[in-house]
Amino acid sequence: TPQPAMQTAAFAGAGAQAGAAFAAEPIGYIQKCLRLYADGAGRARRAEYWWWALFCVVTLTVAGVIDMQFGVDYTGAPTNPIMTGATWFALLAPGISVTSRRLHDIGKSGWIAAALVGSTVIGMVLSSDASVIGPLISLAAIAAAIVVGVLPSSPGANQYGQNPKGQ
Repeated sequence: TPQPAMQTAAFAGAGAQAGAAFAAEPIGYIQKCLRLYADGAGRARRAEYWWWALFCVVTLTVAGVIDMQFGVDYTGAPTNPIMTGATWFALLAPGISVTSRRLHDIGKSGWIAAALVGSTVIGMVLSSDASVIGPLISLAAIAAAIVVGVLPSSPGANQYGQNPKGQ
């Protein structure tokens, strides 16, 4: 009889392969990000990362348009961005998770994802005054996130798991 740990590993491997086959479409990638938001383990392909990013941009744009229906200030920004804030908050954990798994795919620590989000938030807070430091910090974090998204996967297995492309 196989050991329980071996059965668990075999089950996890089968589920990972089935999940990879399931997530080969844009909706599948987005569902995978929403399903694995509390688990930053494993690896995420570039396609999964970018489909998630597009989903976030579209969702936040729709939320912003809804917020604008209730009034805008002199700059054109919503006066009460409740929908945008709630949407951003709802997408935060899955976004950190997929970024963490994308970093795993290129062989880097997932904790860098938390640093990128923290830098973006700090930059946004600092941009409320007249300083140019805040926006520069946010732009640097966004540029780093773009670099993470375009780097190719490390071939074969690494310390975070098998290559999701199967190579």
